[in-house]
Amino acid sequence: MKVEARKGPEPAAGSLRSEPVQPAAAGAAAATREAFEKHFRNRRAEVGRSLRGRLEQLTQVQIQDPTIFSPHRTAQILQHLIEVIVPRLGADAETEAVALALLHEELQLQRDIEQHLEAGVDHDA
Repeated sequence: MKVEARKGPEPAAGSLRSEPVQPAAAGAAAATREAFEKHFRNRRAEVGRSLRGRLEQLTQVQIQDPTIFSPHRTAQILQHLIEVIVPRLGADAETEAVALALLHEELQLQRDIEQHLEAGVDHDA
């Protein structure tokens, strides 16, 4: 059996294209891939924002009573440290003495600040 090669019709001079012909599916696949990647980037940013927002919400300090920051409260905490916490730490005598000295100094500083603030309030009134 002999196979003869046939020539197809010659294209007309005006019908030649300068761009290579691509299958229609290749253009659709590129568009689909681009749309998917765009959606994925947007979704990732959205999830990142929402996770970041949730994390900030969980770690944000919710202060129910702002008086916990008052000088009087600070003095109470320092006094508790001096009387209860430091003696129970079980540190050697020198370490305990240094810690107590620092806490006493801080307590005196807090009292001085409180007196200064009260004197300023009395002076303005």
